[in-house]
Amino acid sequence: MDLNILIGIIIVFLAYIFLLYLVLWSRKTIEHISDLKVNSLRDIIRELRHGR
Repeated sequence: MDLNILIGIIIVFLAYIFLLYLVLWSRKTIEHISDLKVNSLRDIIRELRHGR
């Protein structure tokens, strides 16, 4: 196998892993925000910064 093809496959694989991480992280964050029962963006930001 050519070295360029191997490097390309590795880069694509790492990109898919990174995309999967972002999707799972955003789902966790959205679920956390929905559990907070806050009404405004200011309340959401305040709660996320304080880690409650």
